[in-house]
Formats: sequence, C-alpha cells, structure tokens
Amino acid sequence: MSQVFRIPEPVLARVLQHVIEGYPSEVCGILLAQADAPDVAVATERMDNVQDRYHQLDPVQFPRTSRTAYRFNDMQHLRLLEKAKEQGQVERVIYHSHIDVGAYFSDEDVAQALWDGAPRFPGVDYLVVGTRDGKPVEANLFRYDAGSFHPHKVELPTTKVEQP
Repeated sequence: MSQVFRIPEPVLARVLQHVIEGYPSEVCGILLAQADAPDVAVATERMDNVQDRYHQLDPVQFPRTSRTAYRFNDMQHLRLLEKAKEQGQVERVIYHSHIDVGAYFSDEDVAQALWDGAPRFPGVDYLVVGTRDGKPVEANLFRYDAGSFHPHKVELPTTKVEQP
C-alpha cells in the first residue's frame, strides 16, 4: 500500500453526489477495493451519519451536530464489512465532507481515526471533501504514516455532478 490509493472518476463522482445531497450536514461513507487489488476503489457505500442522534441524546458528551461532525452507525458498518468480505472486497477509505470549510484533517478527525495512538482501522485512508455553499470544491486523501496523517490532493472530476 505504498502508492497513493486511486479513486476512479465514476467512484469519486458518486462520493461528490452524496456530499451534494447531504448538505448542509456532513456525509460519510466507505470506499471498497478488491482484496487482491487494494489500491484502487471499485465501489462506494454510503453510511448513515448518526451524529445528530448522539447529540440529541447527550448534548454535553456530544456537543457537535452533523453540520460539524460525523459518526457511523456501528451496526451498519459491521454489516457492510461482512458483505464486502463475502464479495472479496476490503474497506480502504473512509470518507466524509466538511461543510463550508476546507478539506483538511481536523483534530477531531485525527482523534476518531486513532485508538491509543495507533490507527483504529489499519490500512484505511481518509478522504475529506471540502464544500462551499453545498458544492464540493476540494478533496484530500489522508494516509497514516510515521506517526501522522499525510495529505494527498485528489483532483475533482471535470464532469459536472448533478445538483439535487
């Protein structure tokens, strides 16, 4: 996995469509690769962002809403991973959007990606799509290496993504 993960334009377009449809909330999802070709995305799977539910139940412990944070539905994630394994696929990228800000890996993103200072999901990269006024404007893929996350610019497709 030394090379940068490749996201073909049709796969990236599906991610960007999800970002547009989910605005003004952060969206999240998974990019899958074939187990025998783990450096190229073959599918995207949308995940439910359950951050608002957590915030509603306990706003002190979960002060952020889906406008500034995302949280997977854990059961949905587990089911997706089981289905992917059956199909010879592996989780390679977790993606999410940043609403009306840049495509950076925030302190919160780092905290969610690490467990006791090590990657929570070894071998998984993170794609962050920055938006402005509901439109994707930039994207960066972050890979954990040598104790920190390093960005790799992702070129946005030249074809138009449909607005809802």
